[in-house]
Amino acid sequence: MNIFLKNVLIVVAILSFFVIEKTNAATSEVTGWSWSENTGWVSFNSKNCDANGDGISDGSVEDCPSSGTMVGDYGVSVDLISGLFSGYAWSEHLGWINFAPSGPYPTSPNYSACLSFPGQSCLDLPSNKVGGWARVCSAFASGCSGTLSLNRGSWDGWIKFRGNNYGISYNPSSGELSGYAWSDMVAGWINFKGNMYVVSVQGKPTAVDLDKIWNSCLDSLHPTLIWTIQAGPQASYWIQIDTNSGFTNPIYSSSEIFSSVERFLTSGINLEYNKKYYWRVKVKNDQGIESNWASDYFTTPKNAYPTPNFSSSPTAPVINQEITFTNTTIFRDTGLNSCSTDPQNNRCSYFWTFDVKPVSGGAYTLVSSTSYLPNNPKKKVTEKAVLTVNLSATDSNGYTCTTLPGKDISIGGAKLPQWKEITPK
Repeated sequence: MNIFLKNVLIVVAILSFFVIEKTNAATSEVTGWSWSENTGWVSFNSKNCDANGDGISDGSVEDCPSSGTMVGDYGVSVDLISGLFSGYAWSEHLGWINFAPSGPYPTSPNYSACLSFPGQSCLDLPSNKVGGWARVCSAFASGCSGTLSLNRGSWDGWIKFRGNNYGISYNPSSGELSGYAWSDMVAGWINFKGNMYVVSVQGKPTAVDLDKIWNSCLDSLHPTLIWTIQAGPQASYWIQIDTNSGFTNPIYSSSEIFSSVERFLTSGINLEYNKKYYWRVKVKNDQGIESNWASDYFTTPKNAYPTPNFSSSPTAPVINQEITFTNTTIFRDTGLNSCSTDPQNNRCSYFWTFDVKPVSGGAYTLVSSTSYLPNNPKKKVTEKAVLTVNLSATDSNGYTCTTLPGKDISIGGAKLPQWKEITPK
């Protein structure tokens, strides 16, 4: 069939045979091409040849009408709730293929083409599998039902998506369909994924890999909640937080948050220490399709983390002068033997680090690093240098924070005077 005739058939058939309804928020478009060795290419969407949807072919694929040719609006869609396909695909040699034909069907299953999304089921189908039937309209004398055409012999136009040793599968990460469908006599095997072609469906988005990130030494009560969207990209999301997994009375429930960032800062939400919280997220992709809720939980610490701090004396030390460090860490644990009531008890621990960086050619170079465990250590530096001091403090519950970045103390160049006792004359 020449290109001109194919173009005419596509346009005329579309305009005179049926009207395709636009995809709504509950459905997802199917795109791409499948291949039959017997009958050639099957196009699942007019966007294969008209990416911007302006009704004019862009000629980007060899089997498309030439660039600038009018192309009608057609396509196959999947209902994201029921998993049922609808709409029509187009084949140059077969004509229109109806993905929601009515029964009776030749054999089981007793339903039209259906994709079983995770958590849903098309009767007997496991998750991420396609089953059921489609039908080639040219098997009929006219339209897509009624009396069979004598031109097709005894072929009834049925296409089956799953049998004992074949079937179509769905990859929720990539959205790709793969495998073989079967139609006897005319079309034969129909391959949904090859080296240079594939059929794809953007399924219902899902929020996966839910987790939380803590920056406990800055804010020990409020984690950052994170997730990853499948079938994205993300356009917006909703967050709920509650003390029970049923979310019957959430302590926080957001309105729709328009952001592509897959994380949520809980700062500002009234949370309590030593408590388990459940949280869930619902995402919407750039096609306006919403996911189901995905849930996780987090437990806040028993108390706020310690704030390590110290003072030093003298404030402007010189070479060989002893420096005394006084621990002024603030603890927030409670109860018997807590560090907040007795910072010297053996359930509280401290770790000091001293980095000496002498002046060398105008730059400071680390030449020594020492550590101390005592609460209030002392230190002498024997040369002109910068002394960097870090203190880590751990409370009675094992919560640890460190003074990062450390405090720098400049050791002056003047030496202490040397005193010598002499007998007065």
